[in-house]
Amino acid sequence: MIIYIITCILVISAGQILMKLGIQDINASMLTLNKSMIYLVITNHFLVCGVMLYFISFILWLYVLSGVRLNYAYPLISLSYPIVVVLSYFLLNEPISRELWIGIILILIGTWVVGVYSN
Repeated sequence: MIIYIITCILVISAGQILMKLGIQDINASMLTLNKSMIYLVITNHFLVCGVMLYFISFILWLYVLSGVRLNYAYPLISLSYPIVVVLSYFLLNEPISRELWIGIILILIGTWVVGVYSN
């Protein structure tokens, strides 16, 4: 079952990156929700693929929940945060501050504790 959890984490992370790339392409404020904005959103390939990945992760997550305790599986989803930060650094040229690295390390430690001690 762990392979499905890891796949879910990776799919969620990829979806986040694609949605960020898509919204950068639109270059408009989401506060002005109108027909042209909706058209831009539904015709943007990055956004559509990102949403599709979220749907796939939803289906995977349902499968995970059918076989794993929620209090074990859910904390593992927090691994998507460090993955998104690292992908954002490489793919979006977003900086990673020292404080962000500290947060990533704390997330990894917490996830490890949950993974090791909750089974």
